[in-house]
Amino acid sequence: MTLATLTSMRRSSVPNPAELVEGPDNDAYLFETPADLLCPITHELFYEPVINAAGQVYERAAIEKAMAHRLVGLSRVDPISNLPLETAALTTVWPMKSKAAAYRERAVRGCVDRLCRPTCRSPIRYLRRAAELSAGIAAVNGDSPGGVLGLPGMTADVIGYLITHPSSIYDFQALSRYAASLASGGRRDLAAGVYTKLLHLGGDSQQQVEALQGLLECWGRPEEEEDQ
Repeated sequence: MTLATLTSMRRSSVPNPAELVEGPDNDAYLFETPADLLCPITHELFYEPVINAAGQVYERAAIEKAMAHRLVGLSRVDPISNLPLETAALTTVWPMKSKAAAYRERAVRGCVDRLCRPTCRSPIRYLRRAAELSAGIAAVNGDSPGGVLGLPGMTADVIGYLITHPSSIYDFQALSRYAASLASGGRRDLAAGVYTKLLHLGGDSQQQVEALQGLLECWGRPEEEEDQ
């Protein structure tokens, strides 16, 4: 396969820019990462984009791993062109890093906003996307009561559970953890909304009981009033 063919394939996979315009109700913008922000090796959103001697941009960890296994004599080769590189130097592409970070924050906030709306019928879809986009931030910053990017409920514990339990059979438990995290962070209003969605989603009898208990606790009096 030639470099021209590869380039053509990459261009054909670029989503229609009109579909990725940021907007209050544009799901395409949330779920389709702009193609120029995707590493050609991992096909995931950049965290640390770097450019090599061939002028190609990759995620740092991905290209370092690839270069370590693609040797021609004493020269490293570019994974896209398969041509030897004069130097193994990698330089951070700061404008692209900033652009990726900005997209990540806007998309995560958009997903959280949608899943908390009373009219949202598929909250787990938005919760999983938010976790996918913010997993790297959670890994670096650790857990925080304020949540990743300052979003209530989006703690490293919740994000970690979603990432390590990708199957749909864990959807109920994932949403339940998120609701409990919201409640423990003082956002009982949002937690009540998620528990209500859980009751509508169904689940086994035990899950329904747990969701109802969570909802009733959200409707209870604040702790400071109970102590009086």
